Amino acid sequence: MARPSALESLCRELPSNIWVHAQSSWSDDLLWCPLISFDEDRKRIGFLENCQWCWSSERDEGSWVYSLEGGESIGILPLLEASPNSVANRLVEVCARTTVSPTDILAALPLERLTEVALQTHSDHWATCAIEWISALGPTRVVNQLTAASNDPRLDQRIRHRLRKLAAAS
Repeated sequence: MARPSALESLCRELPSNIWVHAQSSWSDDLLWCPLISFDEDRKRIGFLENCQWCWSSERDEGSWVYSLEGGESIGILPLLEASPNSVANRLVEVCARTTVSPTDILAALPLERLTEVALQTHSDHWATCAIEWISALGPTRVVNQLTAASNDPRLDQRIRHRLRKLAAAS
């Protein structure tokens, strides 16, 4: 029997009063657990009861969640403006109720998706934010993205060089 992931363990161990009812474009009744507030507390990232990552915006009053797949994921980019350490510190309160560590949940974040979206914006700002996260959490999960973005002429040359260094380091 396979050992459950950190996210699966967290899903099982969280008390029922943490779960919130929400809607999405694919369902009218979901249970989700908002984990971290970001973007000046206007957005939250969390996961559904099936352990799928999602996010919510304050303009939707927290009752509407978006998938991290497809075009809905661009709204999650402000999370990358916080350092991985500050995100881990925000997870401490939630994880204190379980046997799961904030570091394990941080490692379970969909880094590949977040950095993919950031690098596809062709924005120096978002590319720099992605580089900081990749540097902190390790480039091996996203080496193909790093290589592709390092050849994007729309990004600043210094950023492309940093991307190449990260790709080479993995």
